[in-house]
Amino acid sequence: MATNPRSWCRAFFKLGNYCEDVENNSTESFNSSINKAREKPFVHMLETIARLAMVRIATRSRESHEHQGKCTPYMQRVLSKALVDKPFKDGANKCVVRRSVKGYFDSRLNGQTHRVHLEKRTCSCRKFDITGIPCKHAYGVMLKLKVDPSDYVCEWFRTAKWRRNYTDGIVPVRGSMFWPKTDAPDVHAPP
Repeated sequence: MATNPRSWCRAFFKLGNYCEDVENNSTESFNSSINKAREKPFVHMLETIARLAMVRIATRSRESHEHQGKCTPYMQRVLSKALVDKPFKDGANKCVVRRSVKGYFDSRLNGQTHRVHLEKRTCSCRKFDITGIPCKHAYGVMLKLKVDPSDYVCEWFRTAKWRRNYTDGIVPVRGSMFWPKTDAPDVHAPP
């Protein structure tokens, strides 16, 4: 308690974000992609950034609509890796699973019991709740029930959501000669 567990302990993580990583890669990726645009005057810089975003969104839209599968390629890799990762697979196989009521299961591994609910996508270890990706206790239940783990992955990692995210992109804007004119004075760079 002296080290403020709210900043790192799984018990205090906020639910609903469904993210297994906390980093700023997206910010760094964005900053890297706009390097050339930064050197331009303000309006040209914004136009360049809009074009870069438009092309990136169009590419992702095409990829998502061409993809066949229930889960995104990223999640397919995560699920495949989990099923070949020896400690994870062995842990899931060693889970002693007992059915309870109202959709709950008792999943016991190495002397520790966890409460799993597949439909709610929860496990008392909290990994499933936080990441939206089944933990080994939940996998143990899935193995016993002989169900497909991809059916229990969070909706944010599914192809349908991925497609929806990239369906509406940025529509090209006509050049500055077509912009509306005003009676306001022109803006000039200071001397």
